[in-house]
Parts: sequence; structure tokens; C-alpha cells
Amino acid sequence: MQSEAISDGESSVEAMSEAVRRLDSNGALLGVLPLDDLIGSMSRHATTLAPNRTPNIIKAAFERRAKLATQQPQAGGSDGGLCTICRHGHTAQVPWAWLTVALAFDV
Repeated sequence: MQSEAISDGESSVEAMSEAVRRLDSNGALLGVLPLDDLIGSMSRHATTLAPNRTPNIIKAAFERRAKLATQQPQAGGSDGGLCTICRHGHTAQVPWAWLTVALAFDV
């Protein structure tokens, strides 16, 4: 699996979940970094990029999370919505929550 596909949200949920499970079981998962403190700077430096570029997809995830935080909770618990990402002629859906953290691996 290419690192670009993983970082750009172009892998399926199943492929990404399996890749992370495999790397974690091999001891390669170093940690999870919430992107909350980085999103402001990242957004300012990505204003000239297209909406489907990685920093702007991440920004959209944070904007969606903030909007949901101001709304009444839906019956049934947490929001399980998926983000549709169209890039390089490929369309994938990934959980919005995945787009608010970075995973660090030693590979």
C-alpha cells in the first residue's frame, strides 16, 4: 500500500483498518497525534489549494465536527458519517473522525 494513498484518504476503510492493524501488531505504530493544534496553521497555508487537497479535506472535517458540536445529539449515539473523497479518478469514503488525527509509524 502506498503511503500517499493512506495519507490522502484514498484507501478503503477495510484496507486502511487492516494496514493499521498489521503495523500495530508488528510494533510499528508509534502513536496517534490529534491535529487540533495544527489545523489553524495548516488551513492558512492551504488557501490556494483545491478543496480536494489533503489540508482542505482535514479542514472540512474540523468544520464539520464543530458544526455537529453545536447541534442537538441524534438519537442512536455518535455521528458515524463518512467523508467522500474524489482524487486522481478514484472515489473513497472514510470516517470523518479519521481526518482529525495523524498516525505515526516506524516502517
